[in-house]
Amino acid sequence: LTALGRTLADPEAGVRERALLASREYVPAWQALAHAVATGATGFERAFGMSAWEHRQRHPEHNAWLNATMADDQRRAAGAIPAAYDFSACRRIVDVGGGEGALLAEILAAYPQPKAVLLDQPHVVAGAAARLAAAGVVHRCEVVGGSFFDPLPRDGDVYLLQHVLHNWSDERAGAILRRCREAIAPQGALLAIENVVPDDGAAGTHVAMLDLHMMVMLGGRERTRDEFAALLAGAGFALQRSLPATAAVQILVARPS
Repeated sequence: LTALGRTLADPEAGVRERALLASREYVPAWQALAHAVATGATGFERAFGMSAWEHRQRHPEHNAWLNATMADDQRRAAGAIPAAYDFSACRRIVDVGGGEGALLAEILAAYPQPKAVLLDQPHVVAGAAARLAAAGVVHRCEVVGGSFFDPLPRDGDVYLLQHVLHNWSDERAGAILRRCREAIAPQGALLAIENVVPDDGAAGTHVAMLDLHMMVMLGGRERTRDEFAALLAGAGFALQRSLPATAAVQILVARPS
């Protein structure tokens, strides 16, 4: 095998699952790019007759590939979120749409004080206990299967949304944020971890392609800081500051207004 072939064959590298998602989902959806641009519907729905979320629920192997890809992304940015934001004063962290808990495991390992709740769809969090146990933090984390469009676990002092809002239209992203606003403690903080488009619109190739990818796959979009601020304000949050986590990702810190 070549070096790339060895990487594709390595179950720990995360590249195999990314390649499977690209070939089985991304390429068929992107082949419907013109349909997405012309109609506003997603290319994924055109290709598969259902949303990406419904398709992955019906095909557990696709969901497993996505979880592995997201965990690989977190490994590549290892330590960035706990280093950029101080969680030492936190009592209860709620990770909304947190997958199998890769980010939460990293935060809890770095900060011994907080307890946490991990929420995602039941079929998504099915493997969370094993991941949290491997990190040695399973005893500090409650795993909840549910939707972030329904009422959320209450009274967290930090609510995490890592790469959640860009998956959705303004209307649907606003609905998620309003659920967070209903549940958050009065002095709590919402951390939206996202790519942020520069205010002058001169996004790099990575962000521009990701914006198209969100449109084709999920009907979502990337946003500027001002667009995030408006989205947050509409749900009862005030954007206070943004913290750089990696070269491409920022932590948008908002509090109940």
